Amino acid sequence: MDAESVEAPFSGVVLVNRGDENTVEHLLTHTPGIGDYCNDENPPETPPGLVTSADYLAALDGYPQQFPPGERFHYHNCAFAVLALIAERVAGVPFADLVRTRVTEPAGMADTAFLRSDALPARTATGYLEDGRTNVFSLPVVGFGNGGIYSSAPDFRKFWPAFLDGRLVPGEWVERMLRGAGYGLGFRLPRPGVVRLEGGDHGVTFVSLHQPSSGVTATLISNDHRGGGPLLRQLDEFLTKA
Repeated sequence: MDAESVEAPFSGVVLVNRGDENTVEHLLTHTPGIGDYCNDENPPETPPGLVTSADYLAALDGYPQQFPPGERFHYHNCAFAVLALIAERVAGVPFADLVRTRVTEPAGMADTAFLRSDALPARTATGYLEDGRTNVFSLPVVGFGNGGIYSSAPDFRKFWPAFLDGRLVPGEWVERMLRGAGYGLGFRLPRPGVVRLEGGDHGVTFVSLHQPSSGVTATLISNDHRGGGPLLRQLDEFLTKA
C-alpha cells in the first residue's frame, strides 16, 4: 500500500494502492483487499522493531493490492493497523492512549495495556515458541491496532458488559457492529447470539466468547505455541453449537 495514503485528513474514506477507495467499514470487515505483510503469500512474520505508529506505517508500505475493495472477505492483519493510524489522526493522541481512555479505563480493565515486549512487568506471563524459546524477538516491541495488547481473562469478563451496555461506544453502534453473518465490524459472529474476539501471534493465543442472553463469558489466553489445544475446542463447542 501507499504509505502516504493515510496522511490526508480523515474524511470517512482511506485511499490506498493507486487511488482505489476503501471505507473504514471495508477495513473493519476484512474486505479492503489491501496488501498485507501477513497473508497467504507472505509467511506471518512480524517486521522487527515496531514501536511507534511511524514504524507501523513504514512496515505497511510496498505490498500490492490483493483484490478490489469490498469484493470478498479475507483476513487482513494490516487493515487494523491502518484503522489505528486513522484513529490517531482523528483523535490527535497516540493509539495506546486512545484505547486506555476510551476502552480500558471506562470498562475497569486495570490489567490491560500496550506493554513493551522487551520490558514486561513481573506479573506478565512470557510466551513460548514450539522449540521452547521465548517469543520476545518474534513480536512487535509495542503492539498496535492489529494486535499486541496485554490483558487477562478477568478483564475480558469486564469488557463484554461495558461494550454491550453502551459504555464504550453508543448503543446504536453496538447493534451495528454485531450485525452480519459470520463477521460484523471487528467481531466474529460464530452463530446467532454469540460474539467472539480472537487473536494470536508467535507464542500467544487469545479467544473470548460471550453470550449476551445468558451473560456467560468464556476466555482463554495461552502463552505457548499450542494455543490452548483441547480446552479451546471445548470452549468453541460449548458456545458455538446451537
